[in-house]
Amino acid sequence: MLICQNAIAGTFSLLKTDEDTWELGKMAVTKFSGERHRQCFNAGVDSLNDIKRLVLFFNTILGAANHLYKKYGFKKVIMDIS
Repeated sequence: MLICQNAIAGTFSLLKTDEDTWELGKMAVTKFSGERHRQCFNAGVDSLNDIKRLVLFFNTILGAANHLYKKYGFKKVIMDIS
């Protein structure tokens, strides 16, 4: 949980999907700036030690999210949802 100005500014969850993989999910932030998004994301990633794979599902039309995730080395994988 990210606290800013004595209020909850963001939260995230970490879901273990198998022995080697974690999913960063349910990340949410309030009306605070993009810097808060980065802080919340960093908190999620920094809380993981010695993991082999971290996955993240998000809508690719979110430009700021695309930029942030690319900056951290995530690779886009197109999913077949049919």
